[in-house]
Amino acid sequence: MSTREKICFEALRLFVRDGVSGTTTRAIAAACDIAEGTIYRHFSSKDELALDLFQRNWEAFATYMERAAARSATARERLEQMVGWLVIAAERQPDLFDYLFIAAPHLAGQEPATAASPLACLKQELADLLPPASIELHLALLMGGLTGAVKAYRVGRVPNLEKLKPLLLASIAKTNENKSLDHNTIAAI
Repeated sequence: MSTREKICFEALRLFVRDGVSGTTTRAIAAACDIAEGTIYRHFSSKDELALDLFQRNWEAFATYMERAAARSATARERLEQMVGWLVIAAERQPDLFDYLFIAAPHLAGQEPATAASPLACLKQELADLLPPASIELHLALLMGGLTGAVKAYRVGRVPNLEKLKPLLLASIAKTNENKSLDHNTIAAI
């Protein structure tokens, strides 16, 4: 592992554990067993390191989600594939998932509007399934349910995530079945 990769690996772990603002370059250097100044050979600041980690992985997640969805013909199936992939990522890549969706989602606002985004992928499929007025609400419910369940899983309050995907998709299925849902009610929420 190169020094840069080691810095990224340890910074990610510390950013998830202590938050970006709660992590110092001194702590990152100590975890890497390098001098603190070595970090600055690779990144101009801790904030640049945090943003670089976020951007590379945020776009990679979007690419993987698109690949998972490409195997399916309908918007519903594509959405199921994407949500399933996110649940698997939460289990198999906990630090990376937690960094992107729990510890540092505020960094998504620093992404260029044209950059690939996991949220844009989900939104695209939701747009094919739901009335326009309910897309943002359902995206918020989907991501809030996902991150809330993952947090509960991480601390042992939920034994596993195997039933999460159908639960997350249940409200979307009901709304999709009843497209005549009162749009004024949805907009008021």
